[in-house]
Amino acid sequence: MTGFVIGGKKTNTYNIFILVEIFIIAVILVFSTSVIGYFLMKYKDSGDLFAASLIGSFALFVMVVCGIGLMGTQLIWVIGKKKEIGLLMSFGAKKRNIASMVFFNSMKKAIAPGVLGIIAGCLITPVISEMLYLPGNPSVIAVISAFILLIVFTMTATLYPALKAASITPIEALKGTRDINSIKSHKDKKRWTTTAFYIILTLIFATCVCFDYHFKKEMETDIINTSGPPPAIGTKVPYFEVLGQDNVILLNEHFSRSKNLLVLWDVNCPFSIDLLENLSDLKRDLADSGIHVKPILLHDNYQSEDVDAQNLLQGKGIDFPVLRDNGKSVKWAFNASLRPAMYLVDEDGIIVYRQMGYNEKVINMLKTLVSQEN
Repeated sequence: MTGFVIGGKKTNTYNIFILVEIFIIAVILVFSTSVIGYFLMKYKDSGDLFAASLIGSFALFVMVVCGIGLMGTQLIWVIGKKKEIGLLMSFGAKKRNIASMVFFNSMKKAIAPGVLGIIAGCLITPVISEMLYLPGNPSVIAVISAFILLIVFTMTATLYPALKAASITPIEALKGTRDINSIKSHKDKKRWTTTAFYIILTLIFATCVCFDYHFKKEMETDIINTSGPPPAIGTKVPYFEVLGQDNVILLNEHFSRSKNLLVLWDVNCPFSIDLLENLSDLKRDLADSGIHVKPILLHDNYQSEDVDAQNLLQGKGIDFPVLRDNGKSVKWAFNASLRPAMYLVDEDGIIVYRQMGYNEKVINMLKTLVSQEN
């Protein structure tokens, strides 16, 4: 059984709309699967899971809206071709033949724009990801996943129009009634759906641009505030604020009553963890010298790091209380672009020792320092 041919200007317009719609969906699917795949493979905390869910929700929303549009377009075709469907059924075509004819014709139309959209998505995804500060290099798994989702999307959007075509009776179709009011109604719904889709898509794009601008400004601010040299030995410790237990704000003045070793560290820096482990072993010697270790957690974008920081240290046998940078004041005060960093501050708030980074010699230097204090 061969499918009926749809001709005419309006039909060509519908065909173009379907091609563009499927092309856009394919591009979005490649981008979404690439970013989601990265976050799930590199999963560290709830921040990664939230980012993957956000991108997935965006892709799902676009698929639902485009699916409604594609379904509406197919329904208009079916309503406009009642007479042709009735003729086919009068010549012996069964309902399953009509349904499969509409279904497979629609699927064939999706192949070319789908493949082009997949290719375009592979080319566009790295550019968009860089603009939005997202990791998104398409992998083979991401491309295959996008193609499978595209097929499932097209099949789902085409299934109802195919069943609708099969439900048309020959008597109704052969009357030549094309149900003009129904076609107009579908056209109006299609027009409003398409308009709403592009308005919402524009708003989402504008939101992403705003976030992109915010992240760029934040990065520029960080670069400006951490571009200078760190505080030198012999100078007074700069002003900063940290969050203690129960989010109590502690100022630098709270660390001027005794000798304190300020350790600026990061959850995602393995050298920071190694340093804290070694300092934990030296804790008694440091305490005997009157030196109190104060680890201050620096964070950038993932605030969820703060929640698991104490559990991370306890899991490694490190029992230092975690202090948290308050509003990047520590990061900016110490120009802490390199982590970990250490500052030994005396009772008068003067820096008497500092160390940027971490290597095997640092602990020996600290042991020497402790022996000198004793």
